[in-house]
Amino acid sequence: MPPIEDLSVDLWVPLTLMAAFMQNLRSSLQKSLQPELGTRGATYVRFLFGVPVALFGLLLLTTGRGEDLPAIQPRFLLYCVLGGTSQILGTAALLSSFESRNYAAGIAYSKTEPLLAALFGLVILGERVPFGGLGAIALGLVAVLVLTVGREAFRPTLWGRLFTDRGALLGMCAGAAFALAAVFYRGAGLDLATGDFLLRSIFTLTCVLIFQVLLMTLEICVRDPDMLRKVAGCWRRGSLVGLVGATASAGWFGASLLQNAAYVRAFGQVELLFAIGSSLIFFRERLKRREIVGIILLIAALLLLLLD
Repeated sequence: MPPIEDLSVDLWVPLTLMAAFMQNLRSSLQKSLQPELGTRGATYVRFLFGVPVALFGLLLLTTGRGEDLPAIQPRFLLYCVLGGTSQILGTAALLSSFESRNYAAGIAYSKTEPLLAALFGLVILGERVPFGGLGAIALGLVAVLVLTVGREAFRPTLWGRLFTDRGALLGMCAGAAFALAAVFYRGAGLDLATGDFLLRSIFTLTCVLIFQVLLMTLEICVRDPDMLRKVAGCWRRGSLVGLVGATASAGWFGASLLQNAAYVRAFGQVELLFAIGSSLIFFRERLKRREIVGIILLIAALLLLLLD
C-alpha cells in the first residue's frame, strides 16, 4: 500500500467541496430542529443518527474489499476522544450563536477556524504552513468578515461589535473547537498503521461518532432524560441529519488525511459561496457592493490556496 503522501493531493479539493456543501445542508437541517429539541438535542441528533451511516460505510469497505480493520494504538484513541469532545463543544457553540445573532453570522464567525487550525497543527502535529498559505488563509478570513457586515449599515462601532457581542464570541469559540477537532482527527488518521486514506477516514469517523454518542447519551440521561423521547420523535428528520452529517464528516476526514488541516478548513470556506448562491437562486436576494467585494476576496483566497 502506498503511503498517504504518495496519493494525488488534488483529491482533497473535490472531497472538501463535497464536505462543505453537505455541511451547509446539515447546518440548515439542524437549525430546523433547534426550536423543538434545543441546542443539546440538535447537537445530539447529528451524532446519534450518523453512527449507522458510518458503520454501513465501514462494512462496505471491509467486506467489499476484503480488508481488515486498522490496528488501534493508544494515541489514536486519545486523538479521537479529544477531537470528538472538541467537535461536540464546537457544534453546541455554533448552534448557540445562531440564537444570539443569525445563521449566516454564526457560520461566518466560525470561519476563524483555518487560522487557528494552522496554529494548532503546528503545536500538536508539528506541521508548518508556508507564508503563502498563511496569506491565503488570512485573506479568506478578511473576506468572511466583509461578507458578514455586507448587509449592515456601516458605523464606527460595527467592526468592534463583530468581536465583542455574545454571538461573535460563541462563533469564534466554535471556530477554535472545530480547528482543534480537525487537527486531532488528522492526527488520529495518520496514526493508523494500515489501510488507505478512505478506510482510515471512515474507520476514524466511526470510532469518533460512537464515542460522541456514548458521551452525549450519558450526559442527557443524567441531565435531561426526557430529551431521548423527543429525539426519538424526530427520527425521520434526525435520520436525514445523520446521513448528511456523516457524509460531510467523511469528506472532511478524507481530505484532512491528504492535506494539512488548515488548508482543508480554509478551502472549506467555499461553504459561504454555496449559502450565498442559495439566497440568490431561491430567495431572489440582491447582492450589495460590500458583499460582492467579499465574494471576490474569498474566491481569490481559494485560488491562492490551490496555487500555493
